[in-house]
Amino acid sequence: MKFPNIRNNIGKIIVVAIAILSLSLGTAQAIPKLQIYIPGATYDEQTETWIINSYEYDLWVIGAHEDVYDIKLALAVPSDEDGTINVTWN
Repeated sequence: MKFPNIRNNIGKIIVVAIAILSLSLGTAQAIPKLQIYIPGATYDEQTETWIINSYEYDLWVIGAHEDVYDIKLALAVPSDEDGTINVTWN
């Protein structure tokens, strides 16, 4: 009985093994825990800032089906004469 020479076929075996592994792996998906969006605004990726030209806007906050803690929000908005800021929460 004659056995095939494995040394001559080692490259083929490695290529087939890599092909099988790469086909069996799934794709990775990353979902941020918190996303914000302002309709009609533009987003500056360099400063990570939403830019709007109106004092009235909708800020959408979307969570990934879990509690999110330690969130900070910085806004530059006008205030009333007494220093209050009017916010309507929905």
